[in-house]
Amino acid sequence: MHKDIKKAMERVPLLPYNISALFRIINDPTKNFGDLTAIVSQDPALAMQTLHLCNSAYYSFPEEITSIHHAIMLMGMDTVAGLAMAAYLQELLEPKDVSGKYWLKGAKNHVLSTSRFAEYLASKIPVQESPRTAFTGGLLHDIGKLVLSRLPSEITRKVISCREKDNVSFLEAERIVLGEDHAEIGYYLAEKWEVPELIREIIRYHHAPTQSKYILTLIVYIANSVVTQLNNGKHGVIDLSIIDPEVIEELHMNKDDILMLLSDWDIKLCG
Repeated sequence: MHKDIKKAMERVPLLPYNISALFRIINDPTKNFGDLTAIVSQDPALAMQTLHLCNSAYYSFPEEITSIHHAIMLMGMDTVAGLAMAAYLQELLEPKDVSGKYWLKGAKNHVLSTSRFAEYLASKIPVQESPRTAFTGGLLHDIGKLVLSRLPSEITRKVISCREKDNVSFLEAERIVLGEDHAEIGYYLAEKWEVPELIREIIRYHHAPTQSKYILTLIVYIANSVVTQLNNGKHGVIDLSIIDPEVIEELHMNKDDILMLLSDWDIKLCG
């Protein structure tokens, strides 16, 4: 690993106790809903968010849920972990200096949009995993940029210069200057944070999804590709040619299927 990346990795704060504890529980098959309830109950803000989401129109349960344990059982462990992570990332993705402004510009909006669209796709495309896991994967797919935002400004300028002079993509410029890109760097950070393996794979391969063994990686890849185009001022015009056709094929779909989902998502957003 590049020496500046190692130093930058050390500057990224460790996860708060409640989130790291949630991930440890998810990673441990011997743990149960009671263990998770104990963690959530110790955090008033997270407990309130959990009950609020459970009683929202998103779930539309016939009666009000007032028990944390009941809410977690209804929503699932991965949903609660994603909820906690989303709240934490809002502050962490706030640029604080020159490097931060470059790497994290628009990051909060991008990861939230990607996570929501990935969740939507996972609810429409038959997968074994919960759509909320796709949400968490979309939320964390770019965490490598948290590390890059901690790089010295002169290193960031080298990446910018490389991208402009050589007319290459962000990823290629990262690899040329640093020897690794933000996807691989994000994977290292996810290991440090003890994020579940499936989410680590999504982070590592969200630009090369066919290398992953998980279907959700393909879904987050599509969500990221679409949201990136929308954020770049495409105004609803999506170029499907930039999406790897092998990914669409692996999902047992075609371009018309993707366009239909995009159309439904646009209607949902407008609503």
